Amino acid sequence: MNIVLSIPKDAVDKDVTIKIAVSHNDQDRPPVNQSYSVVGPVIHCLPHGLHFKKTVALSFGCNLHLATQNLPLDLQVLYSDSDVDDVPVWQEHDSASCHFVVDGSRRCLVFLDHFCVFTVVNKTTGSETLAKGVNALVYADYMANARKMRFTCHCVDNEVTEIELFKCIQARDSEAALVGSQPFIVYDNHNHITLSITDIAASWQLQDNVTKVIAFLKVWRNMHPNCSFVLQSTTPDVATEVSCSVTAEQESSDEGDAAHVVVVEDMNKFQESSRHLRQIQTTTRLSTIPHQLKMQLASLLDPPDHIRGHDWRHLASELGLDEQVPYLESKGNPTELLLMVWEMRNDSLSSLTTTMRDIEREDAATTIRSFQETTTVEMAETSPKLEEECIVPEDLKTELVLLLDPIDEVNGYDWRHLAAELGLDHKIGYLQRKASPTEELLRHCEMMNISLPALVTVMRNMDREDAAVTIEVHVSITYDTYL
Repeated sequence: MNIVLSIPKDAVDKDVTIKIAVSHNDQDRPPVNQSYSVVGPVIHCLPHGLHFKKTVALSFGCNLHLATQNLPLDLQVLYSDSDVDDVPVWQEHDSASCHFVVDGSRRCLVFLDHFCVFTVVNKTTGSETLAKGVNALVYADYMANARKMRFTCHCVDNEVTEIELFKCIQARDSEAALVGSQPFIVYDNHNHITLSITDIAASWQLQDNVTKVIAFLKVWRNMHPNCSFVLQSTTPDVATEVSCSVTAEQESSDEGDAAHVVVVEDMNKFQESSRHLRQIQTTTRLSTIPHQLKMQLASLLDPPDHIRGHDWRHLASELGLDEQVPYLESKGNPTELLLMVWEMRNDSLSSLTTTMRDIEREDAATTIRSFQETTTVEMAETSPKLEEECIVPEDLKTELVLLLDPIDEVNGYDWRHLAAELGLDHKIGYLQRKASPTEELLRHCEMMNISLPALVTVMRNMDREDAAVTIEVHVSITYDTYL
């Protein structure tokens, strides 16, 4: 679900344990209603009733299909202050604000003043129907003793982090291998989803029905429903290849909205023990803007610029939050809230610097760059013990592994880039066979006497501001313990 909660400093005045939970219980959801479409999960923010002195922001993947952008969205937060064990009594949240952010990841952003159970709906108008993207992921599992192949098609929201998380869970809990995937469109018309298998190779025979049905609500609510098809080998010996086509589509939908997954697999793939070593990486890179820097930028952007308008409102426009300006204006910390949104978008500080220049705020851009440079220098000067020892603590290793092990198919800013920065390109083949390439590289850093401040510079050279800040925060906390 990729839920991100951002709580500003001093929003609470006491120690409290915070939990976020998603409910898939039918009785927890708002009743089916023709006047709105439920577009978000039912989220329990615990402890219920916790009030904040500053507005908090929560975002989650909201996989409305791109076609929905042409519809007039009227998002509304529904909430309930009922006890966790009681059935929610839903009502509109007048003091909350919600916005659909289309920034490549398509997320719902919700501002809250207290914790409760809530969800997000879109008030429907006329005959327009919302749509969402769903991905049909087909897994294959060979049952050697029975010479049977089982293909299972899972319906998962077509959102990158959601899909990666699902793959990770499958890799942990199942021996089945992913053999294909394809997105398709589901409309909020309550028509069910049909799965069918065709074009089966001659050496295989289907053991059950060609077509199966998945209930609409299970797909719309992203409950990861699935259906399986079992093929029996018709030859005495193991077939050398298995092939078929799996189609997922909503009833009465257009052909172009369906998913057609064509599977052609060499059976040796399912015989080799090496397949158990396949590695599926997943994580959510979450950028962090230090509180001190947030306050510096707020002091620059919060004051209204009545002449040119190059204040926090301009930043809101750059983030696609023009509609939220009246709401943000009613709060005492609009820039801080906008920077919380920036963190949720997982953009780097370097990118934020560019945005400040785009809104003609060179002073803010200079502030960010100066903060980065000062922080690195302070680390080099004030953490001699860490620099002399050249040791990467285990908890920091764990955090960097989560950030750098996942393959960055777009930019390549992952462990492979780190290997290149360290002059270890020739070891990439060796490293990719390891359970954690990043952990191996960090061991090399220790052997090469690369200090943590130097490692921060390496991360910034790789455009991995998230990793650089992670090290800086760790060093800052560690150094405090020495004082």
